[in-house]
Amino acid sequence: MDNSQPSQNKGGRPLEFNPDVALDAAMHVFWLKGYEGASLGDLTGAMGINKPSLYARFNDKRGLFLAAIERYNETVGAPKLQKVLDGQSVRETITSYFEAINESLTSSETPPGCLLASVVTDLAGRDDEMRTYICDLLASTEAFLSARFRELGDAPMDEHTLAEVIVSFGQSLTARARVGATHADLTARTERFLSLVFRPDEPIPPD
Repeated sequence: MDNSQPSQNKGGRPLEFNPDVALDAAMHVFWLKGYEGASLGDLTGAMGINKPSLYARFNDKRGLFLAAIERYNETVGAPKLQKVLDGQSVRETITSYFEAINESLTSSETPPGCLLASVVTDLAGRDDEMRTYICDLLASTEAFLSARFRELGDAPMDEHTLAEVIVSFGQSLTARARVGATHADLTARTERFLSLVFRPDEPIPPD
C-alpha cells in the first residue's frame, strides 16, 4: 500500500511524499535541535516538502511535533518496552530493557539521548499539554513494568516501587547520553545499578 500523499508546490505541480519517511526526518530534526531550535526551513528541508505541504498535512509546527512524538513512540519507545516481555525473571527483564535503552541512546543512526526526555520534557516546563503527556507516559510505563514484575513474581522489592526506580534510572541514563556518555559507560553504570538493586550486600563493580 502506497502511503504517499500528494501536495502542491509553488508551481502547482503535485509533490509526492511518504508521511512516515517525512515524520522520521522531522523527528530527527526536533531531536537534534529541540522544538524552538527547529525552524520551519529546517523541517521542510529535511522532510523534502514545502511549507504549504506541511500545513496541509500537519496544520502547523506544533501539529508536526505531536505527530513526530507519536512516530517516536511507535518506532523507538514501543520496541524498548517489548523487551520487558522477553525476560523469564525480573532481573533478566530489567537487563534486557536497559540493554535496549542503552543501544537506542547511543545509536549512530540517531542524535544522542532520548527525544522525549531531552526535548519534550524541556517543553513541558511551559506547556500544560506536554506536561500532561509526559506525566501520563511515565505513569503508563511504570504501570506496564509493575504489572510485568508482578507476573514474574521474583522482584526484590514492591513491584511498583521497583518500576519507579527503573524508570527514574532510565531518565538518568538519558541525561548521561545527551552529554556524551558512550555505550560502554552506560552499560557499566547499568551493571552497578543492578548490583545495588539485586545484590545490595555484594561489592559494587568498579567504575
